[in-house]
Amino acid sequence: MCTESHYAGISHNINHNEILPDEFSSDCRYYNMLETSNILKSCCKNALSIVHMNIRSLPKNIPLLEAFIYQLNHSPDIIAISETKLRSTTPANFRYNVNLYGYNFVHADTETNAGGVGFYIKEGVDFNILPNFGIDSSDCENLWIEVKLHNSKCAIGVLYRHPAPNHKEFDEKLFQVVDHLNNNKYTDFMW
Repeated sequence: MCTESHYAGISHNINHNEILPDEFSSDCRYYNMLETSNILKSCCKNALSIVHMNIRSLPKNIPLLEAFIYQLNHSPDIIAISETKLRSTTPANFRYNVNLYGYNFVHADTETNAGGVGFYIKEGVDFNILPNFGIDSSDCENLWIEVKLHNSKCAIGVLYRHPAPNHKEFDEKLFQVVDHLNNNKYTDFMW
């Protein structure tokens, strides 16, 4: 299981015809448990803390997620999950077993044997799901939420792109999402 505790957002002034700047990916890396805990403890006392995990089957690995959260010195405000492998046909007893104490769970199903995305959002965090928003593609599951922070709003997305040969089409659709976020005056956004 990997955790990513830092996110790089795309600048609002990005030129969509250019390749993404190096700093976009330079802050994303794998962290071990101690590093993750220290980062969350040191930088997220008065800020929104977000962790991403590719869980590779939420029903199967929920005990690992619970153990991860239990071991942290600071529980993240939002946990973005990719590859939940939750489908509309997933039995109800598996769906109920993915709840985490103290968190609300929202997700988008997959129609394949991989994929699916979701968010665990700590109780007390003011959020709304952004319905009918995101990348419309059978090659991608994505879910977007709006989080209200002080006097601003932040859009946060979790995406899973299935391995596919057409990365350019995905990139173009992602830039359309970025344009939409810019046009709707989001102060910040990340995925």
